Amino acid sequence: MHILRPKRLNWSILLLIFASLAAALVLYLVMRQGPREYGHLDVSVIDAYTLQPLAGAVLVVPESDQSARTDFDGRAQIFGVPILRTLAQSKLLPESYGTCTLLVYHEGYVPYALMFLRVPAGQMRNGPTIHMFPEGEGDGLRATTVVESPDYDWVCKLVEKYRQ
Repeated sequence: MHILRPKRLNWSILLLIFASLAAALVLYLVMRQGPREYGHLDVSVIDAYTLQPLAGAVLVVPESDQSARTDFDGRAQIFGVPILRTLAQSKLLPESYGTCTLLVYHEGYVPYALMFLRVPAGQMRNGPTIHMFPEGEGDGLRATTVVESPDYDWVCKLVEKYRQ
């Protein structure tokens, strides 16, 4: 009489199959996001009242932990800003740009937060010009917050697409 015994499990083959599936999953997730795109910014920072350039202002892009300091003319360039696209808007109509956040600090001035700053993919954006207010002015402002609207041409195309 023959006794049937189960074959021993080959753990190395099982581990190889698991590693292959994990690698395929990671590759799928990376490809689904699409290739990373980058843009560049040329920012000017000025005093809101005198319109004079502010040298030494610190600019921060929190999405990429990048920072720069303005020169004597109040200008700074930030290269390689990651392009982040708004999923909800991109579903309505593809955008040719992405957005980021720009934080600006200068001693003696109210911090500035620019939300949804448009960054063109693969290009240098000339601007924006940041107008900073001296601390102690007005009603105790702790931060200046500005939200940039979508690109005007993109909005016009969106309006026409859904016009009834």
